[in-house]
Amino acid sequence: MKLAEKIEAGTPAHRDRALDGLRALALLAVPTGHWLLGGFTLDTDGALHNASPLTAFGFFAPVSWVLQMLGVFFLVGGHASVLSYHRRTGTTGAWLRQRVARLGRPVLGVTAVWAVLILVLWWLGVPADTLRNRGPRLVVQPLWFVGVYTLVTALTPYCVRAARRMGAWAAAPLLLTVAVVDLLRYGPYADAMPAWLGIVNILPGWLFAYQLGVSWGEGRVGRRRAWGLLIGGVALFALLLLVLDYPSSM
Repeated sequence: MKLAEKIEAGTPAHRDRALDGLRALALLAVPTGHWLLGGFTLDTDGALHNASPLTAFGFFAPVSWVLQMLGVFFLVGGHASVLSYHRRTGTTGAWLRQRVARLGRPVLGVTAVWAVLILVLWWLGVPADTLRNRGPRLVVQPLWFVGVYTLVTALTPYCVRAARRMGAWAAAPLLLTVAVVDLLRYGPYADAMPAWLGIVNILPGWLFAYQLGVSWGEGRVGRRRAWGLLIGGVALFALLLLVLDYPSSM
């Protein structure tokens, strides 16, 4: 209790506790979810290879639904970004450089630690295949979202304009884009579609949650619309899973 009171006393009055709670939940759940994808097997040469526990233990699939929190991370990020954007004292470019610098520092830290760790592991005799392929892949690959998050952050001014004009509906075209691309990739004409088509969904797929967060931060997502989003999201998830044969593992 004393720790909670100390944290409360040290938290600025303008911070939204619910928002911070969602951010903390996402930051804890995302690494835990990645651990489900990051199991290891040991081959006869002593090299490590990636083997997700989800491929062997199907009953873990519902756990992946709960731990898939990157959408929440982008939602909260959109809300936080629009508040920060309105508090900026300089130009939009200066604000964006500051945001990108905050994202980049942890990435540089991870890269520096891993660069040193590779030398230490090599000296300890870890097989070269593990160091060359599995290690960097498992450490660096989860950082892909930093690049996407940087891109959507750069679009914040446009997201603000869309939110002011359309409210929560500003995210609807993004959802529609994802649905159309998935229909082309997995529908009746899937065999005729190019392999790169899935890349089209990267930006609208993640910008969807970010745009909702911006609309929320602009005060355009009230309680009624929030309930609509919740009910609609659950219904869509059930449709994808039970009718359209999406994989049960997220």
